[in-house]
Amino acid sequence: MENSIIKNLNSSERAFFNITKVKRVVNLEKIGQLKQDIENRQTSLFESSVEMSKIVYKAYKWFKTAESKEARKEHGIDLTLAEFGEKGFGYSRSQFNKLKTMGENIEDSSKNWQKEYTDRVKSEREAGENPQLSIEGFNSFVRSEKATGGNSPLAQTRSTGNQKNVFTCTAQADFIEGLTRNFALRITPNGEVKTSNTQQELQKVVKFIKEAMKSEAQRIAQAELMNAENE
Repeated sequence: MENSIIKNLNSSERAFFNITKVKRVVNLEKIGQLKQDIENRQTSLFESSVEMSKIVYKAYKWFKTAESKEARKEHGIDLTLAEFGEKGFGYSRSQFNKLKTMGENIEDSSKNWQKEYTDRVKSEREAGENPQLSIEGFNSFVRSEKATGGNSPLAQTRSTGNQKNVFTCTAQADFIEGLTRNFALRITPNGEVKTSNTQQELQKVVKFIKEAMKSEAQRIAQAELMNAENE
C-alpha cells in the first residue's frame, strides 16, 4: 500500500524521489514505515525518533551538496530545504529542524549523547522527577551540557509546569570513588528531600564535593600568590 508521503507528491516529485541518488538518502518507503511505527507505538517512541533523526540529518547534508542541486535541476524540481523536508518526510519546517539537530547531536563523536541523556533521565526519575524522553528534551540537554560543561539538571533544560525545585544535584558514578550507581537528589520548595540513593551514597558525594572545593580553593590561593610575587 502506498504511504501518505508518496500520495502527496506530483509525478515530477515522485520521479525525483525515485532516482537512485535520492533514494540513497530519502527512501520514501522506509520513512513511511518508520513514521507508521512511531504512530502505532510499535517501538519506543524515542528510539524511533533517534532512527528518524539519523535519516533526516543524512538527507539534510545531502541536500546541501552539489549533487543534490544538480539532481533537482535535471528533474526540474525547485525545492527549498523546508519543502524538501515536507515533501520527502511529511514534516513541518520546525519538526524537520528538530530532527536534523537531533541527528547532528547523535553523530557528534565527542560524546555518546544518546546514552548521556537516557542515563540522566533514568537518574532523575530515580530521584522522584518525571522527565520524559523526547526530541526537544534531548536537544535541550545537549545544548545545555555543551554550554555548562556538564551535569546541568534536566529540570533546567526543559519547559515544565511543575513547581521548581530549590536545589538539585546529580553525579555520575564513574567519577566518584565508591559510588556504584548514579546519584540524584532534589529538594522541593517545602523542604522535602527526594532521592532514591542511600545516606552512604550521599556521604560519598558530599566528600567528593568537599575535596573538589578544597582543591579549587588551593588553586585560587596559589594563583593569587603567584600574581602577588609578579607585581
